[in-house]
Amino acid sequence: MSKILLLLSLGLMSIVAAAQSPYATVEGKYRSEVEKKIFLYHVVDGELVEYASTSLGRDGSFAFTLIPGKSNFYYLGSKENYYRVYLQPEKVLCVDIDVEKGTIALEGENSPENKIVNEWQHLIRDVEVKAMKMAGVHSIYTDFYPTLDETVAKYEKFLTSINTENKVFNEQMGYLASSDIRYFSIVFLSSGRTKHPERGDITDFHRRILAEDLINTRLLELPYAWDFVEKISSVTRNHLNNCEDHIEFMLNRMENPEMKSMLILKMLGKRRTAETYHSFMKAYGKYLIVPEHKNVAMIQGSKYQDLLPGNNAIDFSYPDIDGKVHSLSDYKGKVVVVDVWATWCGPCVKEMPFFKKLKDEFEGKEVVFMGVSVDENKFKWEAYMKKQGLTGVQLWGNSGIRKSYQIKGIPRFMLFDKAGKIITVEAPRPSDPVLRQMIEKALNEK
Repeated sequence: MSKILLLLSLGLMSIVAAAQSPYATVEGKYRSEVEKKIFLYHVVDGELVEYASTSLGRDGSFAFTLIPGKSNFYYLGSKENYYRVYLQPEKVLCVDIDVEKGTIALEGENSPENKIVNEWQHLIRDVEVKAMKMAGVHSIYTDFYPTLDETVAKYEKFLTSINTENKVFNEQMGYLASSDIRYFSIVFLSSGRTKHPERGDITDFHRRILAEDLINTRLLELPYAWDFVEKISSVTRNHLNNCEDHIEFMLNRMENPEMKSMLILKMLGKRRTAETYHSFMKAYGKYLIVPEHKNVAMIQGSKYQDLLPGNNAIDFSYPDIDGKVHSLSDYKGKVVVVDVWATWCGPCVKEMPFFKKLKDEFEGKEVVFMGVSVDENKFKWEAYMKKQGLTGVQLWGNSGIRKSYQIKGIPRFMLFDKAGKIITVEAPRPSDPVLRQMIEKALNEK
């Protein structure tokens, strides 16, 4: 009898455990011509952070099973193309994502919450594409504004439809939808277009949201929080004639000291040289109040110590188009101008005629003009070299030079003196007359 009771007890415990399973599953198809993996992200301090990843099946199939965290909102795809989903314990979400079309469809039975999430992603899509995606790169304000006005009307009606039995979801989804449409609206005004509106020529919706208190700690729930903060600053200062400094604008609207510390650390990460690092720290280092942030800043600063003016250049060696290896140190005794570039980089290509002109002007003098391509595809580099007839010291490099010289964006121009020491690792571009003056000064120094 006791054995029977024990078995019944174990059986009941198993049933209860199964009924209270904390696991959620999301599965389906991820259709992409180029991507071989799919990522699952969650938001941490205003950024997407990888939670899990998996390889795609031959047919694009995938599946994730997890215990949902504090927030049930997750993001599927890649950091360039992601789709919001709502994961709940004991429930399976089935989706079909087409990356090329930029769509996500629900399959089978789905929760009321995910139906709302999916409805919103379809509703906001036109605004998102025109503001954020390559497919909308040719959109200008004359066609974006009507699309925005139409979507705002639908958005306001959509908010009233968020009425599931899940009150927490209702409130969170309302905030996310409100943030999405505001973010995409602002991004459009701050991105490159073939034609821009005159200063102040913005929609009533833009004026309304720019008057709101958008920069607060709740932004950290958003996957695009920090970009949103910067875009709010840029658009407000441009279209509302606000004369505040970009960073001061953001700091002045943040009440939370830890959020200010996060902002300064992120802005510090954009400093590319020892000079700009130290200048920035002198002005804003006082806002780094979180110990972890201070440590990261110190580590970043230590990387720049070797790049201070007057230090020995960090040597590198790369082959030219004929396979002959050249080192920076080979040209000691001459002033060296280095251009770090790539064939796919528009601004790099734009500077090429100026670089060539500058080289021709200093022909016969103790100056070497060196191009270091960071193209991964050697054949594209070689083809471009031959087509453009590039001469001088042209080398096929790799990521090593970017790491050594802390290069986070190209083109990057660097200047070294005859003794092989650093003059600057962030020289003006050849289109700027200041670079010519710096070269002449270096030539005249003994």
